[in-house]
Amino acid sequence: MTKKKKKTLKLKDPMVLILAVLFLFITGGTAIKAAVFGGRTEVIVMLDAAYGEEAKGNSGVINEADYNAALVKELAEVLKKDNRFIVKLSHEEGAKATIHDRAAAADKENPELLLSIHCGYDPAKTVSGMKIYADVPGSKTNAKSLEAAQKIKETFAAENAEVLYRYYEPLDEKTFQVVNVPAEGSETKELKTWSLMEEASVPVVIVEQFNVANEEAAAKYNTEEGIKATAQQYYKALLAVFKLN
Repeated sequence: MTKKKKKTLKLKDPMVLILAVLFLFITGGTAIKAAVFGGRTEVIVMLDAAYGEEAKGNSGVINEADYNAALVKELAEVLKKDNRFIVKLSHEEGAKATIHDRAAAADKENPELLLSIHCGYDPAKTVSGMKIYADVPGSKTNAKSLEAAQKIKETFAAENAEVLYRYYEPLDEKTFQVVNVPAEGSETKELKTWSLMEEASVPVVIVEQFNVANEEAAAKYNTEEGIKATAQQYYKALLAVFKLN
């Protein structure tokens, strides 16, 4: 019997060279892309529209829940057009979901950021400005949450945005006082904060977009154009948060 000669590929073979170049292009391109995005090519972001179903949240010129849902829907559509983002929702549009449900959804999906959209209320109808809340000092997620909050503030600088920590200071066994303190230079307080932040184990940023009692702010934000413009601002902010610019 005669032994069959083993076929060997020589580097001088044009086809081998072509395949080698293609391999390097594919793997090298992936490596470059990963390096540019800090080792990631995709980022999971969870969007949370506060309230839902019969729970309307703060009520003024508009109902808070309606605006929250509209903005989250638009922002989700914007982010989904960029394949670097994997978008998750804490609950279905308009569906009722407790804070515990929303925190559990976040822990299940493990996003790099849970962005919760709210609106504030102040009976002084002229009060305006955007409030951005970060996880409080002492929490494991404070650093990432604060960094994201600061980037959002920078993007919304024209909206008189400020980064805050929220605490609930007990007055007695049944009542408490809401205390908002500037994030910059704030010390750790042994007080409760937003329940969503306490229950979720992922970085959370909670935003109060505007005062629903302020007619001028409602007219600016609660329109189709206003919602689209605000969603684009959040998209820009999230690109900065995850260094995807």
